Amino acid sequence: MYQKIKISGIKHILLICLLPFVLRAAFEPRYMGAWSQSIGGAGNAGVMMTFAAYNNPALLGLKTEQALTLSYRSFYGLSALNRTGVSYNRPGRWAWGADFTRMGNATYNENTLSLALARASYENLSLGVSVDIYHLYIKGYGQATSAGLKAAVWYQPLENVNMSFLVGNINEPKIGKAREILPVYGKGALAWQPMETVQVFVDALFTLPTGWDVTWGMAFAFNSALSLRLGSRPAVGALYGGLSVAWGSFRLDYALEVHPELNMSHALDVRYAF
Repeated sequence: MYQKIKISGIKHILLICLLPFVLRAAFEPRYMGAWSQSIGGAGNAGVMMTFAAYNNPALLGLKTEQALTLSYRSFYGLSALNRTGVSYNRPGRWAWGADFTRMGNATYNENTLSLALARASYENLSLGVSVDIYHLYIKGYGQATSAGLKAAVWYQPLENVNMSFLVGNINEPKIGKAREILPVYGKGALAWQPMETVQVFVDALFTLPTGWDVTWGMAFAFNSALSLRLGSRPAVGALYGGLSVAWGSFRLDYALEVHPELNMSHALDVRYAF
């Protein structure tokens, strides 16, 4: 009994010591949704991007359909880190959207609510802003909430070229009793369509203090109902793939990530346009 209490006490001490690092690593500015995962987290300049309120609020100004998306992602077979999410967007002169995702379980979880507004001022230009509300819960140690501001621009300089740039956590939000700063980050993206059925995506994420993370991907549209995607994240040696199947008002997005050390991760989205 004494040994169990001793081990439990050591675990609690270690967790307390690691809490600042847990807070710093929480809410990494990656991506949400199977569509983006299937091309390595790239595609921020692509108009088909889901979870736009979080990924790139400027894309909301380009949406022509009202849509609801449900999402699920498994993290390398670790059920305690699985992510679920829901996304909604409404087009209009002032387009808006809302995304909510939850990663974790009853012991540890990260929740993000994104509320975004966008305006397509011209045919080739869209501006968007959002607020990301972060909520972190650790059983036995309480919870913490913070909010980050994001601004984004999407621009089409040529008929077959799209560009995008965003800055997140502009206000340098702090979270937890330790008041750890959630890092400011910027993301530039390029989408090039060399032919009607092929798109190429390159995204570059810069986060303080970790630096650059470049991802790329390609999408192949066989017809209006079926498309295939491939991607890579060279920094960690991960490969990605996925497909989309459309049927009427529904679209199914599937993504697979193969990580050299963490094994495989799957994601599945169901999108309904109405």
